[in-house]
Amino acid sequence: MTIFDPEQLAAQALSGAKAVGDPAPVRAQLLNSADFVAGFVPPDYLIAGILQRRFLYSITGRTGGGKTAVCLRIAAHVAEGIPLGSAAVSKGRVLYLAARIQMTFGCDGLC
Repeated sequence: MTIFDPEQLAAQALSGAKAVGDPAPVRAQLLNSADFVAGFVPPDYLIAGILQRRFLYSITGRTGGGKTAVCLRIAAHVAEGIPLGSAAVSKGRVLYLAARIQMTFGCDGLC
């Protein structure tokens, strides 16, 4: 185990000397706007402005809140490529998975 002398470390810091084993200094680099956006790839929307391709979405809510109806409606629009309101929809394959997770917190009645 290495024990460091605080006075020696302070003297090294003030003198600018590099301590043994210190990593190379990290310098902040500012980019101009052209370099900053050079690698930007715009989102690929399945439903314009709402759902992106190659993402996994989950919808949660209360029982009877209409989650299944909303998901099946979206799935039908994607499967047929039909616009959803004013949003353009790209036609694509749909995989719909339904799962129910019952959570209990060890209380009976109102918590």
